[in-house]
Amino acid sequence: MVTNNNFQPTPFQTSSLSSEHVLQWQKVFTSWLMNYNSGNMRRVYQRAIRDFVDFVEERVDVFDPAKVKQWMVITWKESLKQTRLSQATINQKLSAVSAFYTVAVE
Repeated sequence: MVTNNNFQPTPFQTSSLSSEHVLQWQKVFTSWLMNYNSGNMRRVYQRAIRDFVDFVEERVDVFDPAKVKQWMVITWKESLKQTRLSQATINQKLSAVSAFYTVAVE
């Protein structure tokens, strides 16, 4: 396992979830993220997931990663398009969310 002192794989620390639920999601997230050999890729994907979680938490009363809906991703994508981010960066962020949830729902 590759480690990095700046690595903080905890985007699911929200007060709306039980500590057990948070730990479960952190475990899934860390396991998924550590499958990437590149430290840079891990940082980019970690940031993308954190950005997505932050975005959704601002728009729902109770955020539960297990209950992410398609409208949440579409709304986030549309908000990213309103920024100065390149299409490649937006696609990378969306790919991170897609990759994470593909593994998380298995």
